[in-house]
Amino acid sequence: MKIIQLITTTFDQDVINSKECFFLGPWCKSQNINHKIPTLNYPYSNPEEVNDYINNLLILYNKYIKILSIKLNTIHHVNKNQRYWEYLVGPWLWHYIQITHERFLSIKKFVKFNNSKKVIQCNTCNIINPCFNYNSFYQNIENDKYNFQIFSDIILSSFK
Repeated sequence: MKIIQLITTTFDQDVINSKECFFLGPWCKSQNINHKIPTLNYPYSNPEEVNDYINNLLILYNKYIKILSIKLNTIHHVNKNQRYWEYLVGPWLWHYIQITHERFLSIKKFVKFNNSKKVIQCNTCNIINPCFNYNSFYQNIENDKYNFQIFSDIILSSFK
């Protein structure tokens, strides 16, 4: 089996250690890197597919906001309704679901494109600090280390 190193962000391009590597998307390229390396297109490029994705993600959102509401009531020893929790954590949950889905689709597209069932990436451990509010989450999603961790977690859980 041919091994291709998957580069998911500019964070891990510094450790290219394979003759064969692949950029997961154009966001992986920095100015000082070989731009002849194959690169996937953005996974949300087809508007019809995006509408299907959004409908499926809304189903997921509704499922998880219900679960979160119950869990948060238990954790905080309160009895607030789902609308209350949706107001507090709904924007974060919706954003998180979309981001994770987009990252998952990118990796799935790479696997399909390369006829591979196994993805090997740089070793990682928890290299980021957790987010404690929506602002820190929003700042982190623009951060290469944070995205590297998300991609790594997705690979470890779904594509090993």
